[in-house]
Amino acid sequence: MNIRLTTLLCISAGLFQIELCAQSEVYFERATSPLDIQRVFVIAGDSKPCEGVSLDADGLAEYAEVRLLSAYDVLERDHLDMVLDEQKLGMSGLVYEDQAVEAGCLQGSEGVVFCEIGCLAGQSMIKVKLVDCKESVQQWSAMGLDAKVGDVLDRVLGVSTSVKPPRRQEGPPCGSPIEYNGYAYRTVRIGDQCWFAENLRTEKYNNGDMIPSNLSDSDWQNTTSGAVAVYLERASSLETYGRLYNYYAVDDSRGLCPSRWHVPTDGEWTVITDYLGGKSEAGGKMKTTYGWSQDSNGTNSSGFSGLPGGYRSYDGGFSNAGNYGVWWSSSPGGSVAWYRVLDFSEDVYRNSSSQRSGFSVRCVRDAE
Repeated sequence: MNIRLTTLLCISAGLFQIELCAQSEVYFERATSPLDIQRVFVIAGDSKPCEGVSLDADGLAEYAEVRLLSAYDVLERDHLDMVLDEQKLGMSGLVYEDQAVEAGCLQGSEGVVFCEIGCLAGQSMIKVKLVDCKESVQQWSAMGLDAKVGDVLDRVLGVSTSVKPPRRQEGPPCGSPIEYNGYAYRTVRIGDQCWFAENLRTEKYNNGDMIPSNLSDSDWQNTTSGAVAVYLERASSLETYGRLYNYYAVDDSRGLCPSRWHVPTDGEWTVITDYLGGKSEAGGKMKTTYGWSQDSNGTNSSGFSGLPGGYRSYDGGFSNAGNYGVWWSSSPGGSVAWYRVLDFSEDVYRNSSSQRSGFSVRCVRDAE
């Protein structure tokens, strides 16, 4: 269904306002069925307003967030903005619309609202687009020439859209930092899962008990209890990569992750891999844009921010920082346990290892 609406813009000075007053047409392209979404990112795109117009794309995006708060879970943009900054195109400093939308969807949003301000033939142009990530199609769009901002947002984001009631959520929303044992961990939504966006670095179990550390190679090789290490026991490794844990620590009933979080199962690792396109391409989307040897950096379009932290072998030796990132699952396989590894390729590898091995750990939030 297409809708053509004539609006009158006449807004006084102030925040989120355009100091123009002119009659003009706004053209809307409406989807044939309503959306069924709840979590949304609002992204500011290109901003080239006409001379004398005080509203820019960032202001439009902030205004859209305010209008959405009553009906949607509006996700924090800090980490998404960092991902988009890493993807800026060469010297232009721009991120294309489809890249921004894809990045927002990969961050775990159900919808992405993309806002732009332009100038066409001396008239201000407002562009607001709501994309349904689940269907991978644009459901609503609007283009305004000197349009009243509220009318555009109402048409694109408003009451005709099917909206679920907000879920009861314990703790901060995904995308907000999680404070645990004195450190604030970044989080990211990827599909329906909420993940730590960096490696665990705690020296304590969830109940406050200390995890044995600073083990010699011999002690590491022979222990059958939980233990933790830092790559080569260097402070710089801790800052960059977090800590390495043997599987006995992962499997300890006292827990490595904060309350309402856990070490992901083998199946949960498969879920994130499948969501990001399968094991042959998910790795590139999970790796950081820096830090990997052999010029094998990823795009980090998922926001997972996987770094090559190396590992501590079952015999106590440290190896392959810069080349491999290895993460435990919580799933045992007899005397071994399953893990995932990223390397210089685009792949995500699944394998099993001795429970004495020391790998990185991520936490994933309990199912909602």
